Amino acid sequence: MTAVNFYEDIKGNPAKFNQLACKGLLFAYYSCPQVDLKKEFFSQHNFISYTFSGEKRIHKADKSWYLESDVAIFARKGAYLFEKFENIEHCVMVFFIPDSYLKSVISENRAQLPATRQPASPVDAIVKLDLPASTKAFFQSMIAYFQDPPSESILELKFRELLLNIMSNPRNQNVLCMANNIQLHERPSIQQVMEDNFLYNLTLEDFAKISLRSLPTFKREFKTLFKTTPGKWLLNKRLENANMLLNSTSKSVNEIAFESGFENNTHFSRVFKEKYGKSPLHFRKEIASI
Repeated sequence: MTAVNFYEDIKGNPAKFNQLACKGLLFAYYSCPQVDLKKEFFSQHNFISYTFSGEKRIHKADKSWYLESDVAIFARKGAYLFEKFENIEHCVMVFFIPDSYLKSVISENRAQLPATRQPASPVDAIVKLDLPASTKAFFQSMIAYFQDPPSESILELKFRELLLNIMSNPRNQNVLCMANNIQLHERPSIQQVMEDNFLYNLTLEDFAKISLRSLPTFKREFKTLFKTTPGKWLLNKRLENANMLLNSTSKSVNEIAFESGFENNTHFSRVFKEKYGKSPLHFRKEIASI
């Protein structure tokens, strides 16, 4: 099953998700309706998530973040695996932040923001936020706006206040580094988008949305960059990842197929055999015998 567009799913269901919109920004406050224990989601916008109660886990590649009461994260646009806990409700407030808005806030408030140093290693796609009491109080104060919506100008000011409070906090330097990197580029790097998200079951339209390009533009620039089609590139990268997992883990073939971005085990086994000459099970048995 392909990943769900997190942003559009919320925006298109106002009856299910309490929401406020202004100037391209979207705020949502809800108890998570996720049914499956694990589900892939993606968003073409960056987002801040604050947990009021309950718990959940969010995964990206080989890293995980535990979301519980009073925990907030800043997540870069892209795909994620959301894991719910059985019989535990997750009450959350989410703020979706388009690149264009983030760039304008950085540009207009550069003098007020602290200087940043280039981190020693790349910043993760998700940053757990440091939350002083004032920022926690901000999230609590926002609940009233969903019951009695203010003007768009007030909403926009509240949104800007949240971003500046987070980025002005020296303990949230990685968020500012991430925002600065976004501000430096007209659009996301297709290479980074693909490398960050190829393990998720996304369509080409989804990859185009994350890269902030139309589908024809995405395909054209992809071909120029990689000298092949997106479909061929994705298949090869996913098979290479499956090969690595078969070599280095004891995970089942079904788990490896899912974690490598394949929609079903039958398709995975067929294309794996076409590339490596053996089924995944025979491939693993041969490795074990060496």
